[in-house]
Amino acid sequence: TQFELNLARIYVLNPKTKEDAFNKSILWIKEHLEFMELVYGHIKAQENALIKNILPLEEKLKERKLDKWMERVRR
Repeated sequence: TQFELNLARIYVLNPKTKEDAFNKSILWIKEHLEFMELVYGHIKAQENALIKNILPLEEKLKERKLDKWMERVRR
């Protein structure tokens, strides 16, 4: 993945000074933050899809008078 390639590029950097080591650490942290933002975006998209698609299921359960399953669907 692109994340792994970027980490590999950062990993092979050979810092000569403390400033270089600091910059390498900053790059490492920024790359991980970008990855976490990407993961968060995917989780939000999944959550939105689940919420959007649960409404028709709840309607069908009400239609068929299967209210006992409503609580399980909401969890």
